[in-house]
Amino acid sequence: MGNEKKTFCRRTGVCIFIVLCFIYVITYGYMKDMYTTDKGGIYHLFFPLPLKDTKSNVTGVYGEHIDDSFNAFNVRNYGDDNTKDSSVINPTDNEKNNGTLKTLFNSTLVYPEAFRIHNKLYGHHGNETCEKRFPSCILLGVYKCGTRELMDFISVHPNILIKNDPYEFPFFSGKLYGTSNSSLENFRHRMPCIFKDQISFTKFAGYFTDSKTIERIYKFDKNMKMILMVREPVQRFISHVWFTHPTLTFDRINKLLADSLQRTSARWSRLPTQISKKKTPLDGSMMNLLRYSEYDIPYERFTKYFSKDQILVIESEEFKRDPYPVIHKIETYLELPHKIPKDTYVYNIEKKYHCLKSLNGGQICYDNARGRDYKQEINNVTMQKLREYFHPHNERFFAKLGKRFDWNY
Repeated sequence: MGNEKKTFCRRTGVCIFIVLCFIYVITYGYMKDMYTTDKGGIYHLFFPLPLKDTKSNVTGVYGEHIDDSFNAFNVRNYGDDNTKDSSVINPTDNEKNNGTLKTLFNSTLVYPEAFRIHNKLYGHHGNETCEKRFPSCILLGVYKCGTRELMDFISVHPNILIKNDPYEFPFFSGKLYGTSNSSLENFRHRMPCIFKDQISFTKFAGYFTDSKTIERIYKFDKNMKMILMVREPVQRFISHVWFTHPTLTFDRINKLLADSLQRTSARWSRLPTQISKKKTPLDGSMMNLLRYSEYDIPYERFTKYFSKDQILVIESEEFKRDPYPVIHKIETYLELPHKIPKDTYVYNIEKKYHCLKSLNGGQICYDNARGRDYKQEINNVTMQKLREYFHPHNERFFAKLGKRFDWNY
């Protein structure tokens, strides 16, 4: 009798599990409806498709299918009938106006929308066939400085195609690197298909701090143009710590930072490769993340191979305040025509960062994880120690760069 009860319980448990899985699959398919064609949710769990509009059949310049509906589940309806500045949309005021513009807070939609704008600006190219070519520009990093946003926003330009899906492709620092024809052909094959009046653009946020990358890029193309994005070192470091160790509480992070900084010596700061010799793996990880905010050391290495004119340095706060002048500067640096409309990037007052103005008139924004100020979570003593640690590195970086950033040290 006991065995029969056990068997019954097992079968019941299995049935409940199957029912719950079925409910999850159906729910998943419904919530991801914007990725569907005309098939049901179960189909799309096992056969995910790129963005596709079920109502229209719009095809882009490069043969891709373009979403034109924005039937996403995370939609907020705003309008801007009474907005004084078309580049600023205030959600609070617009809700009162019962407007119809849609604001989507979904990071995965930013690049697809940027590509739609890109296609509209570029148009069709007659009978010319696009070809895969090597990149003309590399975004060197740095981690947690806004390189993803920069790539998404610059991809609006009709003469630029970025390496996407995935964004990060560490050819010059990864195992795929090689100088043989097959290795280079593999690299070229991973680049986007472009026309003669376009350039391709790739990035890897770890390039800047990887010492072996510099010589490899130089051997590949000594005339390569590069963009370096930097951020106030303390803010960048804390953001990187939180991103790398998301399960840690800020009390624990404060203690780890304090302990790590206490063990930091002047000799170690001049020899960042000794980071891995710290006492614990977690402490070593904390110290390792400091290295990415020491801009002076890798910048000096790069300028031994390349002229300063080949490395355009962008400060992330400048880009955050107003991306349009920064994008304009990049267009000039890459010797491209200024074709991006000024109102392409709109400031969202609720989130306090810029979004893309969609072709439908609304906004496509990054999700809530973007734009968080981590400094307010770190105690004042640790913040001051971090500033003191980075101060000499900043001064050496400013001296080599020939300009200063307002980092308030």
